Amino acid sequence: MTTVLESLDSVAVTLDDGQVLEADLLIGADGVHSAIRALAFGPEEDFLHYLGFHVGAYSFRDAGLAALVGNRIAVTDTRNEAMFFYRLRDGRITAMAVHRTKNPEIPADPQALLRSRYRNLGWICPAALQHCPDDLYYDQVAQIRMPRWHTGRVILLGDAAAAVSLLAGQGASSAWPPPLSWRTNSTSIRESARPSPPSKHGSGRWSQNTSGPGSRRPAGSFRQRGVAPSSAGTSSA
Repeated sequence: MTTVLESLDSVAVTLDDGQVLEADLLIGADGVHSAIRALAFGPEEDFLHYLGFHVGAYSFRDAGLAALVGNRIAVTDTRNEAMFFYRLRDGRITAMAVHRTKNPEIPADPQALLRSRYRNLGWICPAALQHCPDDLYYDQVAQIRMPRWHTGRVILLGDAAAAVSLLAGQGASSAWPPPLSWRTNSTSIRESARPSPPSKHGSGRWSQNTSGPGSRRPAGSFRQRGVAPSSAGTSSA
């Protein structure tokens, strides 16, 4: 995705291959590093708050280690790092490693870092680290804090809008219902989706006044219109 462009009647998204999709509403539910948020609201550094930890995770098969883990979540830790293990329904084991660091930068070789840093934790850690792949999940632990989660015809959901960090329940904390303001003010959010004429704000990004009159389209009109593909990464004012 390269651009998000709003008009009086729709929002258009240009994909990496140059294809343009047009709709009444764009929902960004693409995670803590949301591309939609960056295009519609501003750069990630405006909203991402590093919490002082890094995390790595991967899954693997090992019948012997699975028997040791059993039907529980097992944790082995020391002061600044910890490894978590739990067995999935298909018999695989998921390993998650968390450690404290002041440096938010992602290391060049996360696999090597995990194997060197966690090998002395004992129990099944050394054996589990032998299964660590080079394409493991690795990221900084961070929160997303935003003053608002919608602008014009773009709205953010889940971690894209309000990530509390993956350590806060590993997803369970994201199961809360929409805020009361979403439910009680859903009409005003829909009515604000018809923006005033946009003014260009940065590369491929637009800023709108969201206090305009209500949209004439019925709520829930999530349709994709046929639009001729345009060249990737371009937009016109």
